[in-house]
Amino acid sequence: MKTLILIVTTLCLASGTLLSPEVERRVLDHHNKLRRGEGSSDMKEMKWDPTLAQTASMWADGCVFKHGHPTSVKTNYGYVGQNIFWSSSESVDAVDGIQKFFDEKKDYIYSQTKCRERAVCGHYTQVVWADSEYVGCAATVCSGKREEGKVSGTLMVCNYGPGGNYRGAKPFKVGRACSECETGYRCRNDLCYKP
Repeated sequence: MKTLILIVTTLCLASGTLLSPEVERRVLDHHNKLRRGEGSSDMKEMKWDPTLAQTASMWADGCVFKHGHPTSVKTNYGYVGQNIFWSSSESVDAVDGIQKFFDEKKDYIYSQTKCRERAVCGHYTQVVWADSEYVGCAATVCSGKREEGKVSGTLMVCNYGPGGNYRGAKPFKVGRACSECETGYRCRNDLCYKP
């Protein structure tokens, strides 16, 4: 009986959570569409990073609705930002999850570099953090028990490199698109990209 329990647990933990190439493209395109619409002079075009997606997958597989990163995977970024979305449904459109992050914009006061009182807006600011150039997301269906600190439903995790949300810093500069791209970057579709 112990062997059977071990096998079942391993199958649950090893569930595939990496997004298909088509969904990766949709998630990436939606990030860039949202970033493009901010009226930023220094916004970088996002690219997909499979290592960030792998760390997101490992974290999502834990089915814990809190921020964190597996320590077993190293990235090329000193700091990795993270957004988490949970739905009680077992099927979620990943683009809808990204949109939910962005919808926190209504609670962000750009001129004061802060969220409205008693509001959450850090998911929005991470999506539009100008220097965050790479993203990797994953999602998994969870059937956890609340008393064990687990969630039931779908958990989606997106990791961003380099991470944003530095206290007191604005997520991007307002201005004409690409007018303040870093040296070595060019303008493509109103976003700064490195050829």
